[in-house]
Amino acid sequence: MKIIEEQAIQTEKKIEQLDQKIMGKDKETEEALNHLEMDKASYYLRFQNVEEDKEENLALVMAGIIAELLQREKNEIINELDDVYRVFTSYARQHRLPREVHIRFARRQVKDIIYKNF
Repeated sequence: MKIIEEQAIQTEKKIEQLDQKIMGKDKETEEALNHLEMDKASYYLRFQNVEEDKEENLALVMAGIIAELLQREKNEIINELDDVYRVFTSYARQHRLPREVHIRFARRQVKDIIYKNF
């Protein structure tokens, strides 16, 4: 009987050690995920209140807006755009505003230049 109790205690200790290891790994994974999300977000800009058109080419519209603000060529800006799309947010829906425009730039430097100019 004593042997069984000792084995149960040892098993509980092992389980506690494994729980600690798992919690440590979970924390590491969560930190890595947060870092990846922050890195991903560093390439994006969000624009609000950009009018929608049924047959719009969103990349061209946004390139025109950015080119005008930065006083650069539209084609130069188009080459730096990686992904351009609209996102419905609850705020836009509640206030009946146009959907937000999210732009992913090919290089983070472009986003930084836009931030510095405004």
